[in-house]
Amino acid sequence: MAIQIKPDGTETTVHPKDKRDGFSLEELYKLCACDTIDIVGLSDGRQMVVDDNAAITRPPSRVNLKATALYRVGRNDHRQTWSIRGTVLVATKKEIK
Repeated sequence: MAIQIKPDGTETTVHPKDKRDGFSLEELYKLCACDTIDIVGLSDGRQMVVDDNAAITRPPSRVNLKATALYRVGRNDHRQTWSIRGTVLVATKKEIK
């Protein structure tokens, strides 16, 4: 079970079409409303799929406060100041191949 988190704070539970193979790249693009992704690790072992270009689009995507707070947990370095923008997907490593 994965969670899509939108910048307005809305959370939606989502599942990959193919539960055995996990989310396809096309599914990740659609769920994150983007065409370039990055995957960052979270302190609890899950992965967060983010829009890699969200900060440089014009206008930039909104800061996702829930995703940013989740990303910052357990970080004690320069990344603790980074903000996550746009819609994200939080999933297990098994769900993202």
